[in-house]
Amino acid sequence: MITELRTALRLRRHTMPELISAAGQPLKRRAKCRPPVTAALVMRRLASGFGTPVEENAALVAALRAGGHAAQLIVGAEPLPANDGEYPIVTWVAIDGRPLELDRPPDILLVEVTRFPEKP
Repeated sequence: MITELRTALRLRRHTMPELISAAGQPLKRRAKCRPPVTAALVMRRLASGFGTPVEENAALVAALRAGGHAAQLIVGAEPLPANDGEYPIVTWVAIDGRPLELDRPPDILLVEVTRFPEKP
């Protein structure tokens, strides 16, 4: 858990491309414990305040991957356009291919566009 928290703190001032790059780093080892999702997110918010959901999810994936968890940042879109004709983009975090949000599973309600990294 210390590795994930340290990484969340270290990434607090990175740009979006840097966060995506950090999220794509290969796993050095495979963690067998439960991922400290809440602790890493709280640490990031305490250090740098609230960010956009995309930035927070990318930083969370990078922190979890640094701790050995097979996390992925998934980018998806609404299946129907909004009133202005645009398709809202949404991101979510998956661990071992399963989304963290199980109350409203995004992989059922949204269309997946891409994953970073492509393979857990």
